[in-house]
Amino acid sequence: MRIAGQAEPSVRFAPGCVVEAPLGAMRRAAEVLRAEGVDRAFFAGGIGVSMKAALSSRPDRSFARALRAAWQGALRPGDDRLLRCFADEMGRLGVRIEDPTPFIRDLLAGEGLLAGPVLDDAARADLIVAARAAWEAGEEDRGQCALAHRGAVVAREGRMGTDALMARSPGPGAALAKVVKPGQDLRFDRPTIGPRTIATAARREVRVIGVEAAGVMILEPSRVGALCRAHGVSLFGLSAQTDRSFF
Repeated sequence: MRIAGQAEPSVRFAPGCVVEAPLGAMRRAAEVLRAEGVDRAFFAGGIGVSMKAALSSRPDRSFARALRAAWQGALRPGDDRLLRCFADEMGRLGVRIEDPTPFIRDLLAGEGLLAGPVLDDAARADLIVAARAAWEAGEEDRGQCALAHRGAVVAREGRMGTDALMARSPGPGAALAKVVKPGQDLRFDRPTIGPRTIATAARREVRVIGVEAAGVMILEPSRVGALCRAHGVSLFGLSAQTDRSFF
């Protein structure tokens, strides 16, 4: 099952194995899955669409009910709250959304230097600043990333996305941190990096990328490592302790 207009076109599936549904057609999606004997599912990937676009897609009653639940008592629901409400509604329709972690453990970041050059003191200091800022953004459900340069926070992710955040890099040597939001429901929206992240970092002169160990997923890790070495980008696995000290 894939959402119309959201799936990556380069991903190929066997003929007859994929059903596409509009963003707002939750009931139809659940009915198709149940007809195939599916009673549990996993989310994969993100939704690159605004709330206005979602509402203009003629949502069905189930989708509208999930939206109402997300807005109940909230001035502006964060991504995590919205996704929880969508998952709850899918469960009500007979398809339980589950955590894919048991199937992706080999893709989760390890600790310490994962690829690229060893960090010097300046890079390490900037990474600490970026990591703490990323935690703060996550606590407010406003994103999972932050960018730092020369000891100061340049920007936090908000709703702009990682690539757009790196576009704000002020010059050579910036540090990017990507972490799991405190209390995040890891059934969906797990923070992820991949080859495109490293290529963008190199283009924007981001010197180091820190990812939370055992939390952030690394897609195509061998390609990521090769790109880090080729472009001189350090990839570091952050160890989140109870005092939120990453080193």
